[in-house]
Amino acid sequence: MYLRCTVFSLFFYLIVYVPNIYSELFSAIDKLEKLAANEKFLTQELEKFAIQVNDDYVFRKLKAWQNKNVGLIETQIMSHHTNPLNAFLMIKRATVDINLIKRRFTKESDALSRNIDNFLPEDNDLVGAVAGLLRLQFFYKLKTKDIASGIIDGETTTSPLSVHDLFVIGEEALKIDGQERLALEYLEIVWLRLQEGIEIDKDVSEKSLLLHLISIYRNVGNYVKAFEMLEELTSKFIEIADDRYFTFLKKSFLNKMKKSSSQASVVDPLSDHFVHDETFSDSKDRILIGKLCRGDEKKTIRETSAFFCRYLSTNSFTKLARFKIEELNLDPYIISFVDVLSENETRFLKHTSSSKQGPGTVLDANLQESISSRRIAQTSWHNKTDDKTFQKLSRRVEDMTNLSQNHAEPLQIQNYGIGGHYVGHWDCFMQWDTPFERDGNRIATVLFYLSDVEKGGATVFPFLNLRISPRKGAAIFWYNLSSSGSCDFFTRHSGCPVLLGSKWVANQWIREYGNEFKR
Repeated sequence: MYLRCTVFSLFFYLIVYVPNIYSELFSAIDKLEKLAANEKFLTQELEKFAIQVNDDYVFRKLKAWQNKNVGLIETQIMSHHTNPLNAFLMIKRATVDINLIKRRFTKESDALSRNIDNFLPEDNDLVGAVAGLLRLQFFYKLKTKDIASGIIDGETTTSPLSVHDLFVIGEEALKIDGQERLALEYLEIVWLRLQEGIEIDKDVSEKSLLLHLISIYRNVGNYVKAFEMLEELTSKFIEIADDRYFTFLKKSFLNKMKKSSSQASVVDPLSDHFVHDETFSDSKDRILIGKLCRGDEKKTIRETSAFFCRYLSTNSFTKLARFKIEELNLDPYIISFVDVLSENETRFLKHTSSSKQGPGTVLDANLQESISSRRIAQTSWHNKTDDKTFQKLSRRVEDMTNLSQNHAEPLQIQNYGIGGHYVGHWDCFMQWDTPFERDGNRIATVLFYLSDVEKGGATVFPFLNLRISPRKGAAIFWYNLSSSGSCDFFTRHSGCPVLLGSKWVANQWIREYGNEFKR
């Protein structure tokens, strides 16, 4: 009875669905840099421990860890851990792999734990890293077999993932609501590699793998594969073969197979029309955003031919130092300011923000701030009185927009991490509420780009078919409110997930009071 209950609980693995809010490490590249800096210390401590226990298993883990970073020079480190696969592997090493060693040497690892635990990420950071990876797959239609081979968007960016890496992704994906079919793709690759003898890894529990596969195949209605995996399970593990529950399960699968006239339909988990949870909804809005993020949709030549590049001066001062602008949309009017920030200014803003960052928040229907998976980023806020640079930037925004900064919000700086994004939203609010009685609604937005992004990270306006790639030192500006003062529906926008690289932006939201007659 005990055996059946134990295996039964394993079979259904009663997944506790992790909320769509994870720990902070995965949500900003800046945080990952700190973990990367700690890796040297962690490997040194692990090397001491390997010598202490004199065990081949620990030496193999240590060698694999060191091989991931061997030959990296300082200029390569940033591009290394801004790759989502390398970032995932770094977090996996510091969570799963360390824990495997600790569990193997329970008594001997107490001193190791005392030395390194304060430098390790949390287990939820691993789920967050996997969630970011799956988000990238969905938005950019990245095939699981390519990810397994270290290929991102057609380019080989890292060495192929091991069966244990893929097994961990599959298991963590099962903790995320709506990702069962993507989890299946990873676990199927693990099973195929093990069966073909391509890799042997004792850290991959074959029993757990088979139980996962049986359960998923059963859930998706593929009883042929579920029965096949159950046969494998009972043939490999004698203690299960005579268990009455699994005998019953075999009969159940056989009956289902007889009643079913055809094989279960194959569903592409990356399809826009596949029903996911709210994070991966098949709404028209999300489909449009995805197409724009991938570059599948864009403005026509006829539309863009109406746009001009020109110099802009808003007052007597800017007549001497005019701004270079590019028109991006005419109604609502959206423009890009070119080279409006210097290299020193972007560096200062990123450095100043790093020490003050917290999880990105959104405003709910009651205008209360809350942490949400709608925005995967680290955020800091800065008043113009904090430093002369912020005062200077505030004056520049006033010159750029001809709008008073007296009622502007503090400058918000954000760093986006693995799969970092911000789902479709409006900066203005659709209905009047108490918090806006003093300063009014957000009449306009200035969005500064503090970094280039290797791939992904575009700002898109789904209802305007507009895609804007980040360009370091540039800023985009638009009015959120129509001439009547109501929120302009067409200003809905989104930050596409960062595929490769790091994305830094700064937002300046300007309130309408004091600016009613300045448009």
